[in-house]
Amino acid sequence: MNTKICYVCKEEKEVLSFWKLKSSKDGLQYSCKTCMKKAQTKYSKEHKNKIFKKWYIKHKELHAKRVKAWSETKKGRESRRNIHLKYRYGITIKDEAKLFETQNYCCAICKDELSYPPQVDHIISRSSGGENCISNFQLLCEMCNIGKFKYLQEEYIEHCKKVVFNN
Repeated sequence: MNTKICYVCKEEKEVLSFWKLKSSKDGLQYSCKTCMKKAQTKYSKEHKNKIFKKWYIKHKELHAKRVKAWSETKKGRESRRNIHLKYRYGITIKDEAKLFETQNYCCAICKDELSYPPQVDHIISRSSGGENCISNFQLLCEMCNIGKFKYLQEEYIEHCKKVVFNN
């Protein structure tokens, strides 16, 4: 039975525990498979971005196809929605679902049934001093959200009444 001493762990192991390497005297790697795996894992963790950039440069089209395919799956859409909600409003899909239930799946202003995904709106806009907290959010249909802009809800409703009844 042939054995070899690993350069890293200094243990004597069977030849089958070493990868082949044509350029070495005995035709085997200097370190055993276990030590090689540990070193590779450590390097991968320390240089994750560098490794991805090299791969990305060579495989841009493949990456784009994979991302597109993934984002068309249910899990992909939910993940992208969750990232959007977290980044923009600091809430999760579960918080959005609670708002949906609280509002009986209807727009907070016109009371029409909401389609998914709804428009998340700050009751008091951030520019007017409103906060990014669940108590300052409401779900609106697209038309109400576009029309409301920076108005408070009551101001927007009054504005709509003026426009409808004065024309």
